[in-house]
Amino acid sequence: MQAASQYVGTPYVLGGETLDEGGLDCSGLVQLSLSALGVTDVPRVARDQATIGTAVSSLAEAQPGDLLVFDGGTHIGIYAGDGEMIHASWSKQSVVRADVYETPTAIRRIV
Repeated sequence: MQAASQYVGTPYVLGGETLDEGGLDCSGLVQLSLSALGVTDVPRVARDQATIGTAVSSLAEAQPGDLLVFDGGTHIGIYAGDGEMIHASWSKQSVVRADVYETPTAIRRIV
């Protein structure tokens, strides 16, 4: 989770995977944050990231660092704890720490 925190405020860029591209999208944030932890075999898009790791049964069981998948994989964020997540928000046009805004369709534990 700390790996993702450093990107709060980074601009949202559709397809953005690295800071060299001027910003990140949601799955690029996940990919970059996990690579900082040594996890390098992360798929590029959210719907594929939604299948890695192990399933977590509910938000009540989620731990900081778990991936929160929304709408079957159209959006993904990283759980920060206490009902908050870090995600690249198109609507906010940046990476933000915000309340989990709806029940995730899947939660995945990677590390």
